[in-house]
Amino acid sequence: MYVMAVSFMNNIDAYNYDVLRGRRHGERYICKEDGTSLRIMTLFERVRCFFSSSYRTGVRTDVRRAIDSVTLAMQMTAEHVDEVKAVLFEKMATMNREVYSRKFTKETIHLLKGDQPVNQDTGMFQKIFSLAGFWFKMGNVTMPEGSGGVRGSSGSYVILNGSGKALGIFKPADEEVHAPSLTYGYRWIKRKWFEIFSYFYGSFPAIAGGSGYVCEEIAYRLGKYVQLAFDARENLVPKTRAVTLGEKRGSFQVWIRPQEGGFLQNAMGYLNVDKIHRGSPDERSIDQSEFEMLVINDILLGNIDRHSKNWLLEKRPGEEGVHIRLIDGASSMSPTHSNAYFERRYQYSWTNLPNARHPFSERAKEAIWQLYENTQQLVAMVRERYENERETQHLEGRLARFRSRINVLQKMANEARPMSFFAQLRTTLQVERFLLPSSLFLRSVLEGL
Repeated sequence: MYVMAVSFMNNIDAYNYDVLRGRRHGERYICKEDGTSLRIMTLFERVRCFFSSSYRTGVRTDVRRAIDSVTLAMQMTAEHVDEVKAVLFEKMATMNREVYSRKFTKETIHLLKGDQPVNQDTGMFQKIFSLAGFWFKMGNVTMPEGSGGVRGSSGSYVILNGSGKALGIFKPADEEVHAPSLTYGYRWIKRKWFEIFSYFYGSFPAIAGGSGYVCEEIAYRLGKYVQLAFDARENLVPKTRAVTLGEKRGSFQVWIRPQEGGFLQNAMGYLNVDKIHRGSPDERSIDQSEFEMLVINDILLGNIDRHSKNWLLEKRPGEEGVHIRLIDGASSMSPTHSNAYFERRYQYSWTNLPNARHPFSERAKEAIWQLYENTQQLVAMVRERYENERETQHLEGRLARFRSRINVLQKMANEARPMSFFAQLRTTLQVERFLLPSSLFLRSVLEGL
């Protein structure tokens, strides 16, 4: 005879918990005529839910009320935690947040998370990630929505805490648009499309072929180097690490929340421009030093996806100006110099902004020189990240292009070239022609023949 691990004050909650404990994957629920007891939804009721929004809303409201009553009324001891975790992490985690809002008492959450003392020496990232891991197992995630409800090409999951506030965004490696493990679905079709029309897409499949999560961490680490070179206090890129959540490897980036009285907005809305930064933005809308940090970071990365929705502007209360925050660095570190049409679509599109028409400031030149002097250290960091993740395909090509971008950046600063100049260097030949004196360039071309 089964003895329930959780006790309840009323029989209806006990009955509903028993129903949820026996849930099979894909089963959906509806309340019985009494409005409180759960039962499995029939095929007819599923079809009706699909076509009738008012019926669907009513069903979800009743089911959510019944499940919330169960989760808030749970009374258990530490010896029964493992069984309850099995129900919550395996049976209920996949349920829609519209019917299962993950409301628990503090005592229940304390038991489920485990009585682990807080380590004062643990970094903030690790604390947030530990909390995110718990709620990820609970299935407390949502999909980020873009403009018009359109989501990005790769799988992304915003992890929420118990009160519904975002902790961070997780991007699994096996759900990247070009991941080799994808053998079905929309992203597989998109990958095949890119492979067929590779002439137009160039190196993009090689960039995002399951290693984009490594690029996300490299973007953060390079951002720290740029931040230190500028002696800036704020992170250019939110804290990001390659992590394992559940059974998936991917990147986790801490969520940015605006401070009370401030705001956080993407460049499209703040500057009133389209996706590739065309419009009539006010040049004074962005501090030039902040903009130069963006440019240097993107050139170092070779980022081909810096459209106006992939960088944010944060306004702090009591501060003048805005701080730039860069997100979504997965489409970076190409093994070739980007030249195909769709690679150029969003690559360095900030060159359309008035800020990019100026050469680097003296402060930026000093920062670039520091980065140039640390070239070997930067290359070693990039190599280490790829090798640690065993993503060594195209690695030497990535590092070669990375070195050349550092050299181009340094020469641009020395010659007082405008920041938009870098976008003109589309091919390996153009980059070599810029870096080498005319006589040496001609000799290298003849030797190649």
